[in-house]
Amino acid sequence: MPAIRVVSANPGLVRVRSEAATRFFNTGWTVEVEPVSAGNTRLSIETSGGFRAGEPIPVEVAVPEAANLFLNSSPIGRDLQVSARLSVPFELPARTVFRVTSADPSRLLVSANPAFTGTASAEIAVEPRRPGFPFEDPSVWLQALGGEGTVNVTLSAAGYPDRTVPVALAQAAIQLTSRRSTQVTPLDAPLQLSILVGASPPNQSFSSQAVRPGMRIPVTLTSSDPFVGTVPTASIELVASATERLVLFEARSPGTTIVTVSQPPGFVNQLAPRQVLITVLPARLQLQGPARAVGAGTMVSSNLRLGEGPLAAPVRVTITSTDPARLLVSSGSTPAAGSIEAILPANGNGVEVSFHGIGGDGSVPVRFSAAGANPFFADIDILPAGFSFQRVFSGSTLNVGSSDFRLLQLQLYDAVSGQLLAATPRPGLRVPVSVTSSDPQVLSVSEAVFGPNLPGNVTIRALRAGSATIRLTQPPGYQALPGTTTTLDFQVQ
Repeated sequence: MPAIRVVSANPGLVRVRSEAATRFFNTGWTVEVEPVSAGNTRLSIETSGGFRAGEPIPVEVAVPEAANLFLNSSPIGRDLQVSARLSVPFELPARTVFRVTSADPSRLLVSANPAFTGTASAEIAVEPRRPGFPFEDPSVWLQALGGEGTVNVTLSAAGYPDRTVPVALAQAAIQLTSRRSTQVTPLDAPLQLSILVGASPPNQSFSSQAVRPGMRIPVTLTSSDPFVGTVPTASIELVASATERLVLFEARSPGTTIVTVSQPPGFVNQLAPRQVLITVLPARLQLQGPARAVGAGTMVSSNLRLGEGPLAAPVRVTITSTDPARLLVSSGSTPAAGSIEAILPANGNGVEVSFHGIGGDGSVPVRFSAAGANPFFADIDILPAGFSFQRVFSGSTLNVGSSDFRLLQLQLYDAVSGQLLAATPRPGLRVPVSVTSSDPQVLSVSEAVFGPNLPGNVTIRALRAGSATIRLTQPPGYQALPGTTTTLDFQVQ
């Protein structure tokens, strides 16, 4: 076995851990080398025993890659803070401490915790990634003390090159916005307004940012017309870590008003973003739902609402039919009557109102009224109603001794459109419907009763050979409608 040594031409760049090759692998040996610093050198082999060494091989030790800081492209506003993410794009051999340093602590501080005031530098310990375990890039917080321009922030760690990132500073600004429509009524729930704090650099859009630790930013809110509406909490403070503060506007009477949030000292003087125009409209009741038409013995339901959003409190509404002989009203478990009261819930979902047809024709105005809202009238059309057989057949053949079944249906007829409309029987309806056979010796029929839980079953029995017609006669207050089937022809064999 020959004696073999591997030698580095520059041990300051590459160190050979074991100069003598001791591990034999197939037809060769392996040695371990350790990079020390960046640069170029050569490794050569020294041997004895008559063996000839090959040419030295070049070795390059590359400069290690630097870590990086990533932050929002917007400048940081005065007395505000933003997070900066530390990105390590390479595998760490062991726990590594990175230091983030501000070049000008009088204008920019660094903190490892958003709840604490920063200093000139902060350290972050980063653990090596473990296979199969999630890894999150750590963050630091950059806190602006004021001024404009840029401050360099340097990221450093032992054994790795430094990375310098310029951080832009800007003036801070206050904005006032609404989370929903600024058209409200005096009965609506208070309107939420949002006070935002952030940076507002020239020729750039506003960027929402958090207040830095130790700071309290006082602001006041005013309404240009307190008779229209007010902000009860007129003076507030934006405290550390806050990016916004919610306040409530309470509408009082119809009109318009402008709510303005004050400009804190040292903040950008921009008036328009600090104002919200609010229009207070009279409260208006409205019906939403299907076409409002009924007939004798039928009902239709619609959703009654007050405005488009939540209410300040539940609202009691009085609902009155102007002609109870033709139309009754109900809501929920309240029995149908000429006049009822319904409660609109504060969540703004409205309440279901049902209209019950008693008979007659034309239309019946229904009045809706509530304290603080304008009275509202809705016309409910009274259409002709009639019964018919559900299954339409021009004829049918039965065998002697067999039976057949038919179901009745209740429909409405809209003469304007010429269409038949499905109808829902109103609660408590029980209408006997006369169904007769032209020859009871050939066919017999059962009595039919129609209602919400009575579908009007008609049983037809074939008694002897012959032909007969089954005929449906409309009860009082109902009529045969165009396009419906009220007679059935049968042949018995």
